[in-house]
Amino acid sequence: SLHGAEQFFYPETGTALQLEPTLVNVPLARGTPPDEYLAAFDRYVVPAIDAFRPDLLLLSCGFDAHRDDAPDLSGFIRLEVETYTALTARAAALAKRHCGGRLLS
Repeated sequence: SLHGAEQFFYPETGTALQLEPTLVNVPLARGTPPDEYLAAFDRYVVPAIDAFRPDLLLLSCGFDAHRDDAPDLSGFIRLEVETYTALTARAAALAKRHCGGRLLS
């Protein structure tokens, strides 16, 4: 999970980097730009999937990370439409490499 996190965010979990064989939590700061988000995906998620070698990938994409969403949080994470396209392409490549292209979104 790559997600926005600050101290006291409900439910007050996922605020620390966690890297376990079947769990990756990557908290990101307010205003994280697309290039840093994609770099975090490449640095933490890709190696975890490569190590786990799944039979199927499930992609759950939170569109509240878009820069124009969540006006009360001023677009907490600053993703663009193109960022979601790039993430989907990365997920599709991982699915092709490890699970015969089986990707559900």
